[in-house]
Amino acid sequence: MSKLNKRNVKEQLQALPQLRFRAPGKDAPGYLRRQRQALEFSETLKQTENISAQTIDELVEFLLPFVTVPAKRDEAREALLDMSQGQFDDMLTEITGERKGVPPAKSARSANGSTAE
Repeated sequence: MSKLNKRNVKEQLQALPQLRFRAPGKDAPGYLRRQRQALEFSETLKQTENISAQTIDELVEFLLPFVTVPAKRDEAREALLDMSQGQFDDMLTEITGERKGVPPAKSARSANGSTAE
């Protein structure tokens, strides 16, 4: 890659809006609702034939309240759409609690097969 191309790539990366988010903790109201929505999205995204423009729009709207930077919602929406797959995976994982030691809801099974958490 020539120096000119490397510089262009670097400039493009720097031009991307910075994205910061804060996932609510397990004690924040609506925990199960968020878990359910995040798990639905995770399951849908595993089946690529189920992904549509509407799915992406719904996912962006789900993630939007967790974005702290940029503060303007239109800019935050654009920043979400510009995320890399790694950033997206990290954000969804953080929201589902998998990194915080909180197991996904469907993995906690009691002896009789019901879920408990």
